[in-house]
Amino acid sequence: MDLTALPRLAPEAFTEVRRRAIFDCCKWDPQVEDVSVLAPYPLLLHRAAWRELAEAAEALAAETQTAERELLERP
Repeated sequence: MDLTALPRLAPEAFTEVRRRAIFDCCKWDPQVEDVSVLAPYPLLLHRAAWRELAEAAEALAAETQTAERELLERP
């Protein structure tokens, strides 16, 4: 997957990213033990990689909905 790491965020910007992850994106616990799960720098996802991820996410959503319907139809 094509990713490019961009320069580290300023501390104030990273604090805002963390706050938005918690409150806007429901990432209630942005760490595991004492380690942050958020990188202090942005990752640029190249267009082809974005398309690949988007297609995989759509396929997974369709598969999940099919499985849910099958489970609901069981006696």
